[in-house]
This record gives sequence, structure tokens and C-alpha cells, in this order.
Amino acid sequence: MRRLIALLGISFCTGLGADEIEDQIQQKVTQAFPGVKVEEVSKTPFADIYQVIAGPNILYVSQDGRYALHGEMLDLQKPQEERNITESARTHNRVKLLKNLKDSDMVIFPTTDHRQARITVFTDIDCGYCRKLHEEIPALTKAGIEVRYMSFARQGKGSESFKKAEAIWCSSDRTKALEKSMLNEAVTSAACSNPIEAQFQLALQLGVRGTPSILMDDGHLMPGYLPAKELIEEAIKHRRD
Repeated sequence: MRRLIALLGISFCTGLGADEIEDQIQQKVTQAFPGVKVEEVSKTPFADIYQVIAGPNILYVSQDGRYALHGEMLDLQKPQEERNITESARTHNRVKLLKNLKDSDMVIFPTTDHRQARITVFTDIDCGYCRKLHEEIPALTKAGIEVRYMSFARQGKGSESFKKAEAIWCSSDRTKALEKSMLNEAVTSAACSNPIEAQFQLALQLGVRGTPSILMDDGHLMPGYLPAKELIEEAIKHRRD
């Protein structure tokens, strides 16, 4: 989807209720962009403009369904850190997706004391900064930050990183296998049904584009490595009570 006004070539009847307009926007956007799954349609503060959430993509569609805009909507009356309406929508959607994650599909490093916050890290075994972040695990867990790992093999299905992730998730002891792999030691295991491809697709849906990518419990997505001290502060700042 381009960051341009796009003609959808659709129009609606007048006199429809709000729910009917939203349903038709969902239907027509899906028709205009085959393969795109529309997750939510809602009215914006901007008159006659509707917000459409489709994975990491946010569209703004005119009420008559003719035009769509892909870009950032800002509320200039709000403080700078709160004014990006589009990013707030992405964050809201990530929180919804986080609720569906299963602990059994992750490699989890629990806290050594009372949990203050938790982070979900999308990692690539062959990513140097992922390994650097992994070295911070003891400091993070000691400070009350639970670390939950999910895989995002950047090169995709069939790549060496993807195969390594499958070997880890198919191991009888995932934690030990992940530790070995982060030290660049080989990990082997029998093939099994695993969530690696599903996690790759989920990462794209969440807006992950590189590794490490750190997802906070409030839906805030932080790309890249942070030293433990800074990451602890950010995790606590973005925790959900």
C-alpha cells in the first residue's frame, strides 16, 4: 500500500447507519486489496473519515468509500508523545494480538524475583545484536523483567536461521537449545510440528521488520538493541498493570 491517496472505485448509498457504513468499508477495502485481512473499522475524529486496521497497515477511508489514504494521522492539539493517532491504533492492535499468544509457543526466561514487567522479543539466531541482547538476560530477570522469546528468521522459510529456530523449538529443552545456539553452537533435533512460520507471519502483522524487536505489554514496539539498564526502564514504563 502506497502513502498516497488511492482511488478505490467504490461508493456507498446515503442514509446508512454507522455500523452499516463500517461493514461496507470493510467489504470494499477487502475487495480493493485482495488478500488483506481487515481487522477493525472505526470512525476517526476527522469528519467522515474512517480508520481501517489491516495487520501493520492503517488506512483512512472516506465515508463514501471512494478514497483511501495510507499515512500518519496526527492530533496537533495533543502533546507530541500522544498526538500520533495512527501509532496509537497500531499499539491497540498489538495489545489485542498479544492476548492470543501462548506461553507454550515461546522460550521464556522468568524473573528471579517479583515480576515488574515482561517483554516479548522477536529474535533471529544469526543476528549479532540479538546475541548481544541475550547477554543481558541475567540483568533483566534479576530486575524483575520476564523475557519471552519468539522467532523471526529474517530471511524467511527455508533459510538457515529458520531451520535453526525450528531445531530449537523442537528440542526437548528449548531454553538450553536457545542458549547453545546464541553461543553459536550447533543444535540438532528431530523434526516436529512447530510455530516458527506462524511466528514469522505474526511478526510481520505486528510491524516487525528487523531483529531484535522488543514488544512491550502495552503494545509499544521497540526496534533494535538496548542495554539492560535502558531496557529495564522502558519495560517498566510500558507495562500493563
